Amino acid sequence: ATSEMAEDNPNPPPLSIIQGEVWLWECIAAHLPPKTLARLEGTCRHLRAAASDDALWKASLEHVVDTGGALPLHNMTHRAAARHVHAALEGGLQCPLVYCAEGVSSIDRQPEGPENVIPWSQCVSETFDLTPEMAMQMQSWGREVCHCCTGRPCYWSSAASADGDSDEWLLLRLRARVCVLQSLVLHPYRAWWQPRDEQSKYPVYAPKSMECEFGYFPGSVQNPLGRRAATPSPNEHSEGGEGEKEDLLHFKTSRVSVAHSAQGTSITLDKPLLVLGGHVRVRMYGKQQRQTLVYQMANEFYTCVQHIAVTGAAVRGLVCDTAGGE
Repeated sequence: ATSEMAEDNPNPPPLSIIQGEVWLWECIAAHLPPKTLARLEGTCRHLRAAASDDALWKASLEHVVDTGGALPLHNMTHRAAARHVHAALEGGLQCPLVYCAEGVSSIDRQPEGPENVIPWSQCVSETFDLTPEMAMQMQSWGREVCHCCTGRPCYWSSAASADGDSDEWLLLRLRARVCVLQSLVLHPYRAWWQPRDEQSKYPVYAPKSMECEFGYFPGSVQNPLGRRAATPSPNEHSEGGEGEKEDLLHFKTSRVSVAHSAQGTSITLDKPLLVLGGHVRVRMYGKQQRQTLVYQMANEFYTCVQHIAVTGAAVRGLVCDTAGGE
């Protein structure tokens, strides 16, 4: 009977699922990574026709990364975007993404600038696991616990503030205008070379909490670094007048508490995040530590950061409108 039907109809209709509605294919593509969708596309002409709908590639892209909401592509289809993102993911998500510092709310002294937070310093490798007892023993031997006491700071320090609720921010440029983010960690600075505080602990100049904004923030870029700058409001954008570029926010993390410890506070994502614009602005709210050097301006608060690490992968070849259309 089957052979008779084949003879009567030499071109049987394709399976109904292949001719399904676009919404059905979007549901399927939402469970397929771009590489698998590309392989499926090559199996027959019906699937190739179905995969010509860009909505399928958008759903497939959102299967492998969180796009942070709308994805404003600049003269590019989601299919092409998925190809570039897949190539970046193939290389792994452990690459350091911070390229340089481009803005800061305040600086205490010029050598204590924000560029110090990008590399791991020698001080960290030598003091990260030190206990107060070990540090005191080294000092009794006349050894430097931290090279910062000799005038070679390995940290960024804010200006002094009498207000423990005052805020700070750092603007860091990423290695590409489009990146896939896996994690971010902030390590406050512990001053082994300063007197211990009222709790007999070496001071750790940590903020009370932090959040990170990803986007394009030309209004926060400073040249030279460290000029006195007003803290931009979380909802504030530049006016974007003639010759100026408007600040564009793509994604903002939730605010997290920062432990009063040099061990660091990390933001690790369950799903890789596609961030646009090439900037991350780290907002630090409040200050936990007073200055312990009595011969200086005692009882004033500072925020000091030893290191900020953003890990993930740079996405090459992908340009989005949130990056200023460049």
